[in-house]
Amino acid sequence: MKCLYITNLGLLDNLAATQIVPYLQGIAGSGITVFILSYEKRAKTNDQKAVLELRQRLTNHGITWRALPYHNRWGNILDVLTGWYIVLGIVIRQKIDVIHVRSSIPLFIGWPLAKVTARKLIYDRRGTLAGDFVDDVNIKNLFSVGWMSRVLDRLDRFFIRRADATVVLTETMRERLLRELGIEVETIPCCVDLKRFGNPTAKAMFGGRFVVAYLGSLGTSYGLDEMADFFKEVRRERPDALFLIISHTDRGFIIPVLEKKNLRFEQDYVIMEATPDRVPALLAEADVSLMFYKRRWSDAGTSPVKFAESLAAGVPVAVNAGLGDTDELIKARRIGVSIRQFSGEAYRSAIGELKVLLGDAAGLDERCRATARDLFSLDKGIQKYITVYKSIMR
Repeated sequence: MKCLYITNLGLLDNLAATQIVPYLQGIAGSGITVFILSYEKRAKTNDQKAVLELRQRLTNHGITWRALPYHNRWGNILDVLTGWYIVLGIVIRQKIDVIHVRSSIPLFIGWPLAKVTARKLIYDRRGTLAGDFVDDVNIKNLFSVGWMSRVLDRLDRFFIRRADATVVLTETMRERLLRELGIEVETIPCCVDLKRFGNPTAKAMFGGRFVVAYLGSLGTSYGLDEMADFFKEVRRERPDALFLIISHTDRGFIIPVLEKKNLRFEQDYVIMEATPDRVPALLAEADVSLMFYKRRWSDAGTSPVKFAESLAAGVPVAVNAGLGDTDELIKARRIGVSIRQFSGEAYRSAIGELKVLLGDAAGLDERCRATARDLFSLDKGIQKYITVYKSIMR
């Protein structure tokens, strides 16, 4: 079997290092021949050493990689047009059996070509079309018009009905699609390589302070203001608290928000950048991992990588309610707190719950790690993908 994987999240991005490359290496290791077409940001491809190292790594796993330039916003139209030409050539020359598209732009490339060439299509639905074109965009555009969200939703459902297989990130979304469309899809959440996260270690980096961590990008989809307010409530309980922000987001965006909250750089909070290899060590310093998202319809399909990585590190989570499967997991597994609304009262209530959980630190650590092993193991995620491939080729 031969597959072509199309992604406009570049393989050189940090997220791809944990959420694309390891999966494809595992799929290739099962005997499936893998070709990749990715769209890479110029700032990333300028690092020729990183490009060569990744290309060699993929080659060692028998994977062929073709990279094209990534374009923002309306430049995505160019990406689609170029993609049609390139993909058609790859499909015909390499006799591809399956076109596997990750998210929206690759969907617009791969779906019509799969139909024209009679190839199988896997729609790896990382959220929703409305989420990609409206919720996650930080400027007003054509898709911001109210009725456009409904159009995108109908288009999304059209693709789901006509894909040979659809993969979603959460059981919440799987159940919604089954209920509304009568279509069974596969759930594969954002997984982590558990081997990257070792046993509990002594916290030494921040002098024994109580560390509230945030991991990942920050922008219009994330509630930095609200997380700052939550941290200030934590500090009332723990005056030694430190807000650790592990992010590549421009500090020019982060610092003004926290300054407005009267938080002092390096006294109340620190900002650190980290490669994926460095993340486990930094998360190991945290007492709780914080993640607030702005409420959106597409949140039902969200599976934060930071959620899985925090649990793999043995760190309990504090998450706003309504985010994918997190509410049910937090309640059933006792691995953190779910915050119903952004308010001081709700924050104080959650901090009280968290204090009780932290009273049994060893048990809490094991519950977090066990949840990661049971539900977010990379090995299990790879096996699920392999099962999807085999099922559509029967």
